[in-house]
Amino acid sequence: MEERLDNAKTKLNKLSRQADRTNAQTNKAQNNLRRYEAARAELGTSMTECSETKPNSHYCHQMRHKFNELTYQIQYLKKDALEEQFRDENSILQAEITKGNFDKRYAAFIASCRDSDAHYALIQDPEAYASVCSNAKNSVTCTLF
Repeated sequence: MEERLDNAKTKLNKLSRQADRTNAQTNKAQNNLRRYEAARAELGTSMTECSETKPNSHYCHQMRHKFNELTYQIQYLKKDALEEQFRDENSILQAEITKGNFDKRYAAFIASCRDSDAHYALIQDPEAYASVCSNAKNSVTCTLF
């Protein structure tokens, strides 16, 4: 039972680290999105000026190309952020449910260890304690004594 709880704890820690990485990536994507939108707004002003003066000039074509490229990047980031949000919410929900279950099961495990006949027998018999805990000193069962 202790080994299963340790495995569950390892998985929870992994999910937590994964959520932290996802948050960092999301923050970076949001910063890029703001930067692209600001650049596109500036280009929008330049394109308005171009359309009033020389709409078919090389400079105006470059402005339209950059504007379209930024529009594509913005749409891509928004789509990717939406997909990531659904993935992240699902894994966080699973982690929270698992964490709640883990805490309850861990508390029940500790209580059963303290209240068991085996625990009492180990406390009363030093040889039994030595034989059980000599190889597993870091186990929860052995640290309760």
